[in-house]
Amino acid sequence: MDTLLNEDCWFTILQYLQLEDQLTLGEVSHHLQRCVTRHWKCLTNAKINGQVLKKFILNSFLMFEFASTACGTLQKLTIDGDIIDLLNSWRIFNFPKLHTLDCNWEPERLNVLHTITENALMDQWLLSIRWQQADEISMLLTELFPHLRKLTLHANVRGCHLWRLSQLEELHICKSPTSEIHKFIARILIIPKLHKLHLHESQSLIEFINQNPLKVKSIRFIHNRPLLRLAGMENLQVLAIHGCKLDNGLWREFVSEIPSLEQLHLTEMDESLYESHDAEKIWYFVAQFGNLKVVNLSGSCINPHEFVLSGAKWLSVALKDREVPLMLHIDPKITSPKSLTAFKQILTTLRHPKLVIKFEPIAWERTKIFCTKYMEVEFMCN
Repeated sequence: MDTLLNEDCWFTILQYLQLEDQLTLGEVSHHLQRCVTRHWKCLTNAKINGQVLKKFILNSFLMFEFASTACGTLQKLTIDGDIIDLLNSWRIFNFPKLHTLDCNWEPERLNVLHTITENALMDQWLLSIRWQQADEISMLLTELFPHLRKLTLHANVRGCHLWRLSQLEELHICKSPTSEIHKFIARILIIPKLHKLHLHESQSLIEFINQNPLKVKSIRFIHNRPLLRLAGMENLQVLAIHGCKLDNGLWREFVSEIPSLEQLHLTEMDESLYESHDAEKIWYFVAQFGNLKVVNLSGSCINPHEFVLSGAKWLSVALKDREVPLMLHIDPKITSPKSLTAFKQILTTLRHPKLVIKFEPIAWERTKIFCTKYMEVEFMCN
């Protein structure tokens, strides 16, 4: 049956299948296995999950065939699982075109051991093993994929060896790195082409930011605002607050402490922007910052009448000396088409040559939120 379609048809089908499904299809017959192997010669994107790893463990020849065939064309790779053995077996291959890697190597066996022990010395030993393993994998990643431009790690790391990635432009750490955050950041910021470093909330990270406010380029809060001072963040360009309540103290910090701000995102704010004085604060804020290019209020509760009244009062002052228009994104929580149309009609009465209103959300990069307290930070790099 598999020979009823020619190889070109199978190649088209294989383009829409994940690597796990390609391996399964190749088990059907020798003909399909040849089609799959030939497809790997032009493969640019692959995801190696737990099921793929199991098949590679059971069939080392299959793993070798995949790596030797696809290594020359792969550009994006996702690896999820206990991957030390896999990476070690790949040391004989070159991946000259691989520029994006998403990697999670958290080993389940250490997680289990850590939950069943109550011995402090055993816990310390297990933690030491974790860091040694993280350092070993970091070293392997730099050796195997030296041309990476974007790296995402879903595991605890200390930053060792990552400085060798001389082409790296973006680094995303999706779990709290080592508690020695100063050493970690010092190791990372020496990467010559790095311009984006994303870290997630931890107490040590907050302390580092409070001590080094000039290094922060953008910051995003989810659900809870951490004990973080905006004071002194003179290089902050993007501030995003999602689902937090805006108090007067935070508004005062907005106005007085972040002169370089270009984008302000206040999303899913519920009742925080509904009252008339809240609408005035937004327009007053716009008036204070001539560099502000984007105000995003997507998903927030907005009283259109109050917003228009405040806007009419502040519009000429807020937009008076602007060189570029202000982009105002409003995507309200309104399910009724009739109510949404009325909402838009009210807001479109705000007219100014330097104001552009868009009734659509700004699409954030999709990032998993691992806890209710979440913070994403981007640092000023080289």
